[in-house]
Amino acid sequence: MNGGFNGQTLAVFTALAPAGAVAFLCLATFLLVRRPALDGGQFDRLGKWLFVPIAVVWAGFIASATHLGMPSNALYVVFGIGRSPLSNEVAAVIAFLFFSGVFWLYMYRIGHAHALSLVLLAAAMASAVLMLACMALAYGVDTVVSWHTWHTPANLLATAAFSGPALASAVLLVAEVDSRMWPRVLIAISAVALVVGTALLLSYLTFLSEARNNVIGALSLVDDLPLIIAVHAVVGGVGLCLQTAGLSLKVSRARGIVFSLVGWLLVIAASLIVRFPFYDAYLSVGF
Repeated sequence: MNGGFNGQTLAVFTALAPAGAVAFLCLATFLLVRRPALDGGQFDRLGKWLFVPIAVVWAGFIASATHLGMPSNALYVVFGIGRSPLSNEVAAVIAFLFFSGVFWLYMYRIGHAHALSLVLLAAAMASAVLMLACMALAYGVDTVVSWHTWHTPANLLATAAFSGPALASAVLLVAEVDSRMWPRVLIAISAVALVVGTALLLSYLTFLSEARNNVIGALSLVDDLPLIIAVHAVVGGVGLCLQTAGLSLKVSRARGIVFSLVGWLLVIAASLIVRFPFYDAYLSVGF
């Protein structure tokens, strides 16, 4: 049984877009922190590799656009900016794609100014933070019993903190960045976020067991949620283990890249499967 809300494309959006934004922030932070140790060529090369998290955000954004039904409905989104959390969410995503895209394109300009590239990178990072904030707050709707809880933003951000650093770690490996510590630190952050996120999901499960309108309880809409949470934890853990193995000095570079990429695919799959129940549990206060 579902709650009468088709959120499949939104589930893809809220799994991919935050992951890409957090990965972008992780890689941008690496660029800023390690800038003194990087020569111009290394900085520019990794700056160009930022197209990976940007592309992940684009993939999520395109998926969300199909939820509009018709292109004309985009006008309602535009007119709602400033008063509608969902419109603010879309506007923030567009702002991030704009600023991050300008930075990425600027990296290809011959003889580009290093100082300006840092300014553009800072603007893209600020827009990424704004985007995450707007996405986290977009579903605080008091007329939807199953969404009106602190679990909603907490779960979205925890999932992003799990999948985003894992993606950034894979990009650092593929980009041949001379750093052994950063990819491992990022995997460790993802592991902590997986544990915290799983605990938050279990807390959300308890919340849903008590949430109901005057007809049904919210948990009856997602009675397979306990199993989904368990699969999320196991698949995500296996993905991080594969990524950790990919960073081992005992494997070849090509094999390490394969391990890391397959591991991240499992990580994003684990992130995605827990987004579907959020929309399936849609339960309004009325009938």
